[in-house]
Amino acid sequence: MESKKLYILISVAILIAFVVGLSLGIFYQANKVSPQIQQTENIMKSISSEVINAVVAFGFVSGVSDGRVVTLSYNGENLDIVLQESAKINLYEGTAKKEVQFQDIKIGDKVNVTAEIGKDGSIQGNMMIIFPR
Repeated sequence: MESKKLYILISVAILIAFVVGLSLGIFYQANKVSPQIQQTENIMKSISSEVINAVVAFGFVSGVSDGRVVTLSYNGENLDIVLQESAKINLYEGTAKKEVQFQDIKIGDKVNVTAEIGKDGSIQGNMMIIFPR
């Protein structure tokens, strides 16, 4: 009888130790910042600084929507860029450059967009070059 109680007591102690260890492990992993997230935060902080005044995005226009949002696609990735009201949009036809309006942007256009990255991570385009169609 005494050995049965001892067996149950040891089993319960092992079960409690397992549950406590599992809980602590999950808590530790949940509160740990992954190196990739930390690296992404550092990159975003760097490219949204005052020292870097612009970045360039290249791709094909896969969407144009109200609110001056252009979706660029390249190699299976998509990026939404809001073109500022003051953004210059230039279409190159051969060697000639022609300034066009937002509504002249077409799905499939090959473009470069010069943009600023805000402190909140938003991407604001201030110039677009549409390559020859």
